[in-house]
Amino acid sequence: IYHYLCREQSITNAPVSPKSFHGPENAALVYEDIRVAYPELEPDARYFRTMYQRYIVQELDLSDKSTRQEYAREYAQYRRALRGQLPFILGYDLFAGRRLELMLTALGLFRPAVQAGRWLKKMRKGI
Repeated sequence: IYHYLCREQSITNAPVSPKSFHGPENAALVYEDIRVAYPELEPDARYFRTMYQRYIVQELDLSDKSTRQEYAREYAQYRRALRGQLPFILGYDLFAGRRLELMLTALGLFRPAVQAGRWLKKMRKGI
């Protein structure tokens, strides 16, 4: 079983900041390099780029209101890019287990889905 230890100073515990966008920006550069130099690996590089786009949109979806407002432009940019990937998401096998999550994210429905899931969990517990 794989266990991931999140250190207190880990990026996974850090609030959204300009540094949060380094990963998706680098993934886009890597994608372009691979697309040109190794076209046979393009789908895998596109998968990598798409998952980074998903990450940033979900991070912002789950952030507080002021953070979402501060990074509204970036959110719109990455969500638009993710929406453009929907045909790829629907057709690429590596997305098989995550298609619904990615589609909800791309369509701006991830946050409401998470909130609904939390509400349903409370209802099941009788709270």
